[in-house]
Amino acid sequence: MNRYPLWKYAILGVALLIGLLYTVPNFYGEAPAVQVSSGKATIKLDNGMTARVQKVLEEAKLKPDYVQLEGLSVKARFGDTDTQLKAKDAISKALNPDANDPSYRCAESGVAQPRVDGQAAGHAHVPGSGPSRRCALLDAGGHESRADQAG
Repeated sequence: MNRYPLWKYAILGVALLIGLLYTVPNFYGEAPAVQVSSGKATIKLDNGMTARVQKVLEEAKLKPDYVQLEGLSVKARFGDTDTQLKAKDAISKALNPDANDPSYRCAESGVAQPRVDGQAAGHAHVPGSGPSRRCALLDAGGHESRADQAG
């Protein structure tokens, strides 16, 4: 009969527990989002833009799950893709009155966002999320790809 020391069982148990805790947020699914970022180097986004995006969405009678400033962009999360598409159009029209010279870029977010609240969202790891996934939506010059602009 094989017998192992107690500390080896403890290490195995701790590793399994950490693995379980690490994967739990992935069971919540993904949510569609709209990402607003600066279209020009001279324009910086701040909390004022968050309020502006919320106001545009209220005027369009669209209800986001949340709107918040994340890094260099403002993200608005929605419950379904139909609302996401309507929100993208409304935000884009409100923030860019001159379509030939846009000050802001508005894109459907391809970043997977787990449906968890509070601090757990900051610790969730979703495959395909993060900067590398976001860069896939932009070309080498930092502009939206044609596939994103068509949507």
